[in-house]
Amino acid sequence: MKLLLGIDFSVNRLLLIAKSLEQFDHEVRTFITDDFARQISHIENILDRFSFHFRREVFHEKRILKFERLIKDFKPDIIFFINFPMDIFSVEEFERLSIGRRFRIFFVDPLKNHPDVEEYLRFCDQVFSYDQDDAERLNVQYLPLGYSPSYEMQFDPQISKTIDVSFVGSLFKNRLEFLEPLAKFMKDHGKTLKVFSPAFKRKNFWKRPIFNKKFPNLAKCIENGFVDPKDAARIYSQSKICLNIHVPDASSPNPRTFEILATGSFQLIDERKHYSNLIPSKDLATFKSIEELIDRVEYFLNHEEERIEIARNGHKKVVPEFRLANCLERILK
Repeated sequence: MKLLLGIDFSVNRLLLIAKSLEQFDHEVRTFITDDFARQISHIENILDRFSFHFRREVFHEKRILKFERLIKDFKPDIIFFINFPMDIFSVEEFERLSIGRRFRIFFVDPLKNHPDVEEYLRFCDQVFSYDQDDAERLNVQYLPLGYSPSYEMQFDPQISKTIDVSFVGSLFKNRLEFLEPLAKFMKDHGKTLKVFSPAFKRKNFWKRPIFNKKFPNLAKCIENGFVDPKDAARIYSQSKICLNIHVPDASSPNPRTFEILATGSFQLIDERKHYSNLIPSKDLATFKSIEELIDRVEYFLNHEEERIEIARNGHKKVVPEFRLANCLERILK
């Protein structure tokens, strides 16, 4: 089957969607959907913010032409988007492009702040969402986004755990509200918290001193830089507690939920509305406040056998059911 995959560069780098599709012997072409602001220089971004939009207009026209040329030359059987780039296509453009073609979309981010997306969905033959609330609201299919092969490991309770608590991910505001108090607690009790995040880019070097002053405890725990799936799996497997804090507006488990459990590691997750067949307190542990987070961390660091049992249950629940390949197979059948 010929597949044209539309995907954000960073999402593809993290989730390995294109690589997973190729394992099915599909012929895959990738169309990068990063927005304008992420594909231009810092100076061009400043000009754009001051209403000098000529560069944006040229960029948009060229990208539409590139997409149409790719469809014409490649002749895909299915055009498959991970999320949908509404900044690229107007509704009218997408309607025109959809005529006589099979479009499928899998939303892997919450959609509560994107009401316009509904206008596009009527031109697709199938639409999926990883978030159960969004799926119900938009009347599309709910589908958890599972883990890529990089994360799957044999369960091994004897593996060395050199990190007390780890967190991998971007430092959004809601995450900082949990991580700074936790960092202070860990420091005061002589425990290790390691946070792996692409927090500080070279062009934003001036933000680091401001961050250090505002989050003095957390700043000492951060290892700055992108973490690829293989490194993330290694970090999880070496951690006594893997912390998972979702982005705002998400009601269902994110991919990291299944990635952590696939490594056979213990997971502490912010409380969800839905759990995709996972059972809180049996397959993973949950918290709903800063105080409860700290209490749970202290408890599970002191109760290794219970921690191992929960990790074992979680591993059994997700492997192999939540493999990414199973998810993609359902979308493309």
